[in-house]
Amino acid sequence: MVFCKLTELDESQCGIIRSIENEGISLKLLEMGIIPGEKVTMDINKKKGSPLKIYIGGAFISLRWDEADCIVVEY
Repeated sequence: MVFCKLTELDESQCGIIRSIENEGISLKLLEMGIIPGEKVTMDINKKKGSPLKIYIGGAFISLRWDEADCIVVEY
């Protein structure tokens, strides 16, 4: 298996969340359902400056790049 940042997934690529590297926003992300062990699918990964759109836990969520860059996934 390969580990990378969530921001590095291509559109429609799936992964499993393994960790959140920034303790300052980890509670916010956990409350949004971004939990280690959950399957995540990248929906839209546009260039920096645009929010990322992911599918996780039956819902679509938009994240800022700096938030998504703290999430480590395995694919």
